Order: sequence, then structure tokens, then C-alpha cells
Amino acid sequence: MDWTPPQPELFPPAACTLTEAKDEGQCPGGATSRTRKRTRRGHGWQFRFRVSQGRACPLRTPCLSPDTTEGRSVNKRDDEAQYQAAQQRAQTAEYPAVRREPPRIERKLAERVRWQAGRRARSRGRLRVKIQYVRTARVVKCKRIVKRLSLSLPPHFT
Repeated sequence: MDWTPPQPELFPPAACTLTEAKDEGQCPGGATSRTRKRTRRGHGWQFRFRVSQGRACPLRTPCLSPDTTEGRSVNKRDDEAQYQAAQQRAQTAEYPAVRREPPRIERKLAERVRWQAGRRARSRGRLRVKIQYVRTARVVKCKRIVKRLSLSLPPHFT
């Protein structure tokens, strides 16, 4: 497994800083490490701190769990700023409403592809292809309206 859940009592990876060249990591205790490798998925760097660096550190308890026999490794993402901004946006009150919208749209797009030959153009030329897609979109929209109207009618009218 590539990902392990964070332990809340330990320092998060954000507590470790990088140098300007981003080739050296520094822990909150002041220890630095140049030992690094790309993460498995290639989204960032994994810095490894040796056991000897953490042995004499005054911040050993909040940095390492007591049963650790190895050093600490810290993953730093290349896109850390964008990742933090996305996590903050996910905590807002509007996010659940925004999150519910794409599945509706994606279902309609999937319907166009699956049932209305949405991947194939019937004729050549950008204008004709655009007209085909607009017509298909209208058909799907009308189909949706008819379906919603038929659901709202009393049972003896259907």
C-alpha cells in the first residue's frame, strides 16, 4: 500500500520545510536530509532522515512513534500549494453542492455517447458536427423533460 493514514499526534509533513532549490528537506528539529527519491506515483519527493539524526533530537516524541526502529520519511508534493488550496476549498460550506453537480452532467454526457452515437459524427465539417451535437443535446434534454413530466402525473394518466 502506497499511502498510510497520518497519525494526528505526530508532526505532519507540512511541518518539514524545503530549501530554495528543493533538494534538501529540514525537519522542525533542525535536522536536514539530502537523501531523497521520487514517490511511487511521481507527484513529489520522499526525504529520508536517518535514525542517528533523530536519536538526539529534542523533538523526537512528536516526530516519531515510540516503536519506530528506522528513521523518518517525509513526502513533499511538487504541487503542495495547489493541494492545500484544494483541501481548504473542500472544507467550505458550498463544496457539497458543487460536488453533487458533476455526476448529473456526466450521466447526460454518457447517455449521449452510449445511446445517441456521441463519439461519431454523421457528416464532415465543423459546422455540421456542431449542429449534430446541438440537436442531440436538445433530444436528450427533451427526453429528460418528458420523463420528469410523466413522473409527476397521476398514475391513471400514464
